Amino acid sequence: MRFHILASLLALSACISQSDAVNMGLATACDSKTTVARLGDTANRYALVDSTQICEGNPNEASTDRTITLIDCVVPAELTAVVFRNSRLPARRGANVDFTAVIDQQKSLLRLGVADLNDVRQRLVQAGATATLTPGAGVARCTELARSAGGSL
Repeated sequence: MRFHILASLLALSACISQSDAVNMGLATACDSKTTVARLGDTANRYALVDSTQICEGNPNEASTDRTITLIDCVVPAELTAVVFRNSRLPARRGANVDFTAVIDQQKSLLRLGVADLNDVRQRLVQAGATATLTPGAGVARCTELARSAGGSL
C-alpha cells in the first residue's frame, strides 16, 4: 500500500509545474528587487539601497520583507533598517512591522540636511524599528554610483 501511495505522489509531482506547486502551497517562490540611487539631498551626500523580497506559496514561508540601507558617502557609514515585514507565520519570520511612514520622514530630514545617520538611527530605534549603523561601510556603493553618474557623489 505504501508503495502505491509513493508511486502516486511521484507521478503527480511529474505533472505539476513549479508555478502550480507554488499556487497549491507545496513550494515557495521568492522574487527580490533592489534599487540603488542617490537620496536627493541638497549636499548630494547620501545614497539609498532599497530591497524588497516577496515569497509566495507555502504558508510557513510566505512573506514580504523590505529593508533599506542609507549610505553616507562623505563620512563613510551605512544605516540598515527594516522598513516592512509581513509574514503569514510571524512566529517563524519575526513580528509583522510597518515603519514606512517613520522611515520616509527620516529620509526627508536627510534630504533637507537637518539630520545625519546617527540622528536617524536614534529616531528609528525610538520608534521601535530595527536599525544598525556601521561606520566605515558603503564606500564601494558610493564609488559605483559616482561612476555610473559620471561624477562624484
